[in-house]
Amino acid sequence: NRQTLKSEVACFLSHKKAWEECLRLYEPVIILEDDAVINETWDEKYYEELIDEYDFIYLQRNENEPDKVVSIDDRIEKPSYPYNLTGYVIGPTTATQLLHNYKKIIPVDEYVPSLIKKERIDAVALKVDACNQLSRDISKSDIENNSTKREAEYIKRDTANRDISAKKEIADKQVKAKSKDANKS
Repeated sequence: NRQTLKSEVACFLSHKKAWEECLRLYEPVIILEDDAVINETWDEKYYEELIDEYDFIYLQRNENEPDKVVSIDDRIEKPSYPYNLTGYVIGPTTATQLLHNYKKIIPVDEYVPSLIKKERIDAVALKVDACNQLSRDISKSDIENNSTKREAEYIKRDTANRDISAKKEIADKQVKAKSKDANKS
């Protein structure tokens, strides 16, 4: 249970905006993060057919529980605990679920799998990625690299300040308690 980083909040909000657009259009949309690179296996016609049957398709993901993945056919599988939203196709039903089930902003890569685990989203994943995330070494992402360093420094300072405040509060209570004891004597 750590503090959500500003970059994670921004990422969540950008995905949320895309889900809202899916609902506004009331049709499936392909969502790609800004660092997504499309592979030679890209097959948009196939995704358009597949979205009629499934309302969420991972075009790329990392699987945290590969032994629990269920093969559906030679191209798709049922993910167990997927991570990473570099690219996906989403329909209005899942967009509605995502928009109505969040209580607080958490990393979007954790939020979506939590709903898959609770069986609120019927997701499938491509067996062969149709896109990949651009390497951080190449992308020079200001969200991941610079912002995360600044946020880590802020959290460190904020935590130190809270520790100092807590210690001061304890010391003040001890002084007040001693003062009360002295006044009773």
